Amino acid sequence: MGISDWVLIFSTLILGVMALLVPYVIERWKYRFYSAKLAFEFLHKPPYCHKTEFRGPNFHLPVYYFRFKVSNDEGRVQAEQCEAVLEKIWREDTNGKLRVYKGFSPVFLKWSGIEGQQYFTIQPGRSVFCDIGRIQHPDREPPSSYKDITEGQKKMNKFFF
Repeated sequence: MGISDWVLIFSTLILGVMALLVPYVIERWKYRFYSAKLAFEFLHKPPYCHKTEFRGPNFHLPVYYFRFKVSNDEGRVQAEQCEAVLEKIWREDTNGKLRVYKGFSPVFLKWSGIEGQQYFTIQPGRSVFCDIGRIQHPDREPPSSYKDITEGQKKMNKFFF
């Protein structure tokens, strides 16, 4: 084997390694410098928590809404197909400690002001609100459907996702 054969072998190995590593390095670089960077914010004041009214022909009933803000302020590209899912909640026990509530099923949260859309694209420099839930007046019949819940439990339910 001559020098030209060794050069051919080493150049083939180097090109093979580069063919495997370069796509990985490029994807990592794109992820680090050109990805959406979402930030979440919740405060105990308007517009995150606010009181409004359900209005009808013969009634004006108060309702309290709770929501959080999702921002793509530092991202360079749009965040596509974003969804908000509440996966677990905590309950306070008698000792004052928070414990994960075991009987909770994940809930898809709604984007504020957007009816019936589960996925949402957030453009760079834009913020959108996502509804956590509401507390409404007990005289208003909730639009939610209940399964295996008694009328007494239904009236005690104060918070609706």
